[in-house]
Amino acid sequence: MWLDKENTNPHFSFVEYLCCYFNGLSLEDGYRRAVSGGLLTSGEAKAVAAFHGIFDAYRPPNGDYDHEAILADPKWNDVVLKAQQAQAALLDIIDDTDERLSLTEP
Repeated sequence: MWLDKENTNPHFSFVEYLCCYFNGLSLEDGYRRAVSGGLLTSGEAKAVAAFHGIFDAYRPPNGDYDHEAILADPKWNDVVLKAQQAQAALLDIIDDTDERLSLTEP
C-alpha cells in the first residue's frame, strides 16, 4: 500500500510498514525472542539476519514519507536485494507448503 500514489493515509506509509516489522513483530532486538519462543528456528533467523540488519540501519534520503526518493535510493535497492536473498535462503530450508506459499505470493 505504501507504493500506491493515490493513498495519502500516513498509516500506509513506508515508516508505518517499517514500524510494523520491527515493533509489531517484536523484532527490536533481532530474532532472539522469536527463536526462544519457538516461532522460528535458528536457521531461519540466520537466513534473514543480513536483511534484518540492513533494513534496521536504512534511513530514507528525504524522510519517511518521500516514497519516490526511497525507491530511487541505491541504499534501498541494497535492502531489497538482501530481502530477496533472505527469501531464497528461507525457501531452501522451509518445507511447509503454506509457509513457502506465504514467501512467494505477491
